[in-house]
Amino acid sequence: MRKLPAAALLAALGLVTCVAHAGASLLVDDAGTTADGHCQLESWLRARPGALEATAMPACAWAGLEYSAGASAYPAGPGGPALYAGVKHTLVEMGERAPGLAVALGGDWRRRDGGFDAATANLSTSLPLGPRLTLQANLGWRAPHAARGRPTGGVGMEYRPDARWSWLAEAYAEGGGYRAVQGGLRLHLPDAVSVDVLAGRDRDGRWLTLGFNWSPGDDG
Repeated sequence: MRKLPAAALLAALGLVTCVAHAGASLLVDDAGTTADGHCQLESWLRARPGALEATAMPACAWAGLEYSAGASAYPAGPGGPALYAGVKHTLVEMGERAPGLAVALGGDWRRRDGGFDAATANLSTSLPLGPRLTLQANLGWRAPHAARGRPTGGVGMEYRPDARWSWLAEAYAEGGGYRAVQGGLRLHLPDAVSVDVLAGRDRDGRWLTLGFNWSPGDDG
């Protein structure tokens, strides 16, 4: 477990207006962070009927904190690009039989004029249910610009039958009625590379996601 004095953690969190896991090809975050002195990249293409999203989310870790900053582009959309920034700290690292716990804070800017869109906070846990099965659970808060904040939550499962493949399934919800589900496969490749192929659905319709991840600081 990486340890950090409480005062230093609070000071670092104060650097970001309101913080959380900025985004990923998955809807539900895990409790892990990349190792200190390492960087990682999460990126994905998400296609809906008549719409396309391209996102890159690099992150680097230092002194027990993982800092992320990224952007999404919407070639067919009128709103312009979206920007993200966040910070995450693993409070307890997951063991073979012990759950992990992490806290994350973040903000995003989605308006064409660059105005602030929303702030988020998230508490995530990773619970090993066996040598091949892991449960991820999130509980958080989203505060949109000029609107009432609402709770968020999600549950995800990863089943890894062998070293190369994982089956993924998850559900996400926000106060106010938003719901989303997603599932698919992850292919684990050499050199800390993985590829996700996912299908999901929410109130706006269905989507397909192709994700590319690179995490050289991940020992798993």
